[in-house]
Amino acid sequence: MTVISGPSNAQPARGSSYAVGSGTFSIGRHSQNQIVLESGNVSKRHCVLVVDNTKIAVEDQGSSNGTFVNGKLSAKREIRPGDRISVGEFVLELSDGLPAVAPPRPNLSVVPPPGAAAPAAPLFVDSTHEDAPMPKDPLGKLKYHFDRYVLPYFFGFNERYEWRIVIGSLFGLYLALNLFISLSPLMDEQQRAVEREMMLRAQSIAREVADRNTAAVAAKADSKLDVGTFTRGVGVQTVAVTDLDLRVLAPAGRAGTYFQNPPEAANIAAAKAKRFRLNPSEGGAVGKAGDTIVAVEPIQVLNPALGRNEPRAMVVVALDATLSQVEGGELLMVYAHTLVLSIVIGLFVFYLIYRITLRPFQEMNRKVDQVLRGEHVDFKPSVYFSEIDPLWDLVDSALKRVPRAEETGNGVGGGKGITSGDLAGPLRTIAMNAKQGVAVLDEERKVICLNAIFEEVTGVRNDSSEGQPLASVSRDQAFSSLVGDLCDRAAPGTEGASEEFDFAGIVFVVHVVAFGTFGDPKCFVFNLIRKEE
Repeated sequence: MTVISGPSNAQPARGSSYAVGSGTFSIGRHSQNQIVLESGNVSKRHCVLVVDNTKIAVEDQGSSNGTFVNGKLSAKREIRPGDRISVGEFVLELSDGLPAVAPPRPNLSVVPPPGAAAPAAPLFVDSTHEDAPMPKDPLGKLKYHFDRYVLPYFFGFNERYEWRIVIGSLFGLYLALNLFISLSPLMDEQQRAVEREMMLRAQSIAREVADRNTAAVAAKADSKLDVGTFTRGVGVQTVAVTDLDLRVLAPAGRAGTYFQNPPEAANIAAAKAKRFRLNPSEGGAVGKAGDTIVAVEPIQVLNPALGRNEPRAMVVVALDATLSQVEGGELLMVYAHTLVLSIVIGLFVFYLIYRITLRPFQEMNRKVDQVLRGEHVDFKPSVYFSEIDPLWDLVDSALKRVPRAEETGNGVGGGKGITSGDLAGPLRTIAMNAKQGVAVLDEERKVICLNAIFEEVTGVRNDSSEGQPLASVSRDQAFSSLVGDLCDRAAPGTEGASEEFDFAGIVFVVHVVAFGTFGDPKCFVFNLIRKEE
């Protein structure tokens, strides 16, 4: 495992190698790890390498900034020789047969002899980067685990896709889920309401038929029993008058047979007949069995010997419950109509969120441009966005280091107006903290600084190229030609120039902006943006 990129003056240095054998090797900033990376952006136990006889895998250990393999966020991934692992600002490459060359670590216990120089002070880690302890309250624990194990996946999406695409996708997912979550209960409740209405209808039919045939049952005149025209109603499967043994008494066409169809109604009727025998005062009932709504109503007749009413027969009504269900086509139309309205409203809301979010950054860009042109500007946001207040303070601090022409009359080098020396400090600070490849060149297109990501992508090293023309130190002739072409096309005061370029099979957009006055550029800033797949 070889360190191919890392912060300057940090341990381990670029080129340091570690032997990786069978077993588990931890990587982090704590001294007990096998591979120690001294950086505040590296967790105490950031990730581990699991090596066996067949494969090598890297596993993230819940780090704050995540572990990336070949530029992709990975919680657990198998790696092969040539793969690159990004841990904080460090980039490590797995290779075959490299000896273990552990970098020397400063020894705080060594006291230099008289006259000797004191040993270099070690690089201390800011305590503000320590892993935060887990809160004790349930809500705090939930947020703690969400930030550690869920958010890194979404951060990985944002590193591969534009912010607007990620936010738009999440917003669209929310609309779709909200559509089904909100509509499904309403549709179910509507179906239950229709079923209740059908139950009331079945019970009403059963009671009316029972009232109509009570006298005929009392007189034992089965020939006079009649169910009327109820059997012709929509959704009515059957209306029948039966005795307690389920022998059909009416309608006349089925008289003498036993009630069997539909089976759901027959089962409920048999159960009710048994209850009528056990409890003569038992009332009617209505319910749903499968796709059938069944209502059973007793026909009670006075028993002179006992002096009370007793059930002699019963009315069975069965309705088709499928009529209460919404057909698939109708349901699809309801969802489609609601989805279209949700999309229209969602697009409007998303556009508002998008523009409101971009406004403070657009304002910052405008004010930075005004300050760099020498105008007096109150560098404060006009909108409330407390989350980026530290960014405003950082940019304001960097801009204050840029001398203004009307205040000094001369650049850093003594010439009139702004020079590359005036811009070198703040641009170097921005470049070294950027999350993309950035290079800063002076007016002669010589390298002022290259950040680690630019070095990794192009293969050009900052320590060997500083003060040299970028076009001459690049080993790729095509890239050298591109550097000259973009610098010629990028004029101060414009949006600059950009072209796509293939670095080792990965396409980047190389964007160049120029600082200075029109026709007299003083500084060029290169930005490498990985093209979306």
